[in-house]
Amino acid sequence: MATENLKNAAEERSAARTKYIEERVKPIPNDFNALNEAHLVSLVKEYH
Repeated sequence: MATENLKNAAEERSAARTKYIEERVKPIPNDFNALNEAHLVSLVKEYH
């Protein structure tokens, strides 16, 4: 029972971390090869 509680607590913390990151970090575009240098520079400035 205690191990189940620890496992559930760890899963809840992991889910909370994932939710926090997904809410605050913009998704990265999948088509890097199609982006020109100026657009890549602007993305880096946005993320930094």
